[in-house]
Amino acid sequence: MKRGDQPVAALLSPTYGEQWSPSHPTSARKGDVVLLLSPNSIFFPIVCLSVMSLGAIIATTNPLNTNREINKQIADSKPIILFTTTDLVPKLADSNLSIVQIGSGAGNRRIVNTLEQMMTAEPNRNRIKERVTQDDTTTLLYSSGTTGASKGVICSHRNLIPWTVERNEINPIVADSNFVFGIEIIK
Repeated sequence: MKRGDQPVAALLSPTYGEQWSPSHPTSARKGDVVLLLSPNSIFFPIVCLSVMSLGAIIATTNPLNTNREINKQIADSKPIILFTTTDLVPKLADSNLSIVQIGSGAGNRRIVNTLEQMMTAEPNRNRIKERVTQDDTTTLLYSSGTTGASKGVICSHRNLIPWTVERNEINPIVADSNFVFGIEIIK
């Protein structure tokens, strides 16, 4: 997936222009967990696929969760950074995670970058690309917690491939398309 002529993986890559070091808070690496707290939007698959392409692990949390439930997921998944909308920042009052803002809104001292800035930044061509394999963990998804506390389920890239194929066979919309995270991708 590309935006203009920039690869999606560039979204989480440090830029030359800002001279970010490899330890910059928005620089995700293979095996790092990135948390996404967002309502449904076009940015949801963009963030998820970007994180996955780097070999990092995407963990999602429901915007309807309470602060306590979100904090439990943060403690459990140990993310390095969180993507969220300005409206949801108050749910993170008890967290010290750095935040990448999705969409527009008033700033907050904990917001270290915006998704828009990351999408328009020049990718770091010196970044070491790590090989992502089918056996690498790609998602850490949490149950709704209807019978108690929510529990995390780890999925590998290999787990997602048959799920995506099955989803496309069950509900084909266009002969030359695929669905990824509910978004139709035309071939």
